[in-house]
Amino acid sequence: LYGLLYRVNFYYLKKILPIFCFDGRDSDLKKLQTKDRLNDYRFAEKRYKDAIDESDQEKTREYAKKRDYLWPTIIKESKAMLSFLGVPTIESPASAESQCAHLVRERIASYSNSQDYDSLLFGCPNTLQNLSKSMKRKVQGKWIYRKVVPQTINLDKNLKTLGLDIFQLVDLGILVGTDYFPGIKKIGPKTAYNLIKKHKRFERVYAAHKNNYDFSGITNDRLNAVRKIFLLPEVADVKEE
Repeated sequence: LYGLLYRVNFYYLKKILPIFCFDGRDSDLKKLQTKDRLNDYRFAEKRYKDAIDESDQEKTREYAKKRDYLWPTIIKESKAMLSFLGVPTIESPASAESQCAHLVRERIASYSNSQDYDSLLFGCPNTLQNLSKSMKRKVQGKWIYRKVVPQTINLDKNLKTLGLDIFQLVDLGILVGTDYFPGIKKIGPKTAYNLIKKHKRFERVYAAHKNNYDFSGITNDRLNAVRKIFLLPEVADVKEE
């Protein structure tokens, strides 16, 4: 809560009016790639109750402090504090990134502040990254911090520079990997870009290179399901008052 308060204060000092968007239910495809938070909470809750039943104070204290068990409380208290501060919040029916992209498209918000490049696949016109007072970000998996500077990403400008449309960008993302599909092994961003530029669609990439790469992890149904998540996302319709 202190970290959240610190962040809101930083935004206000910079004359930024934030809208905090919370994730809704996770897609089944995303659960295959990332943590199933609800399942993890239920497991932690059971362990916590078992420790209470066994009168094991040490284990009870240990499980009570685990993030998986605290997760619903963290969300509930965060929303309550933001409400007390008068900061608007939205709970997305699905991904927060898709909801933020929708707010920017509807010009309710100017930017989506996210480090997740899936924001671009959701069609967010303007994404803002590295917005922090410390101007530092921890390197994943290491106790090292690197200096960062705020940057904006304009989707239309980048699509024109790359010579792609949003449909091709989504197919490129599927080749590389997203939260909803791990990608095709041995295909990185440059290779994926070149393949999409040449063949235009995932299906044509598959037809031309099915003997060069392992496409066994994806079917037509899964391909179309991932496309639908990005191109026709489930969002809450919000009207500016």
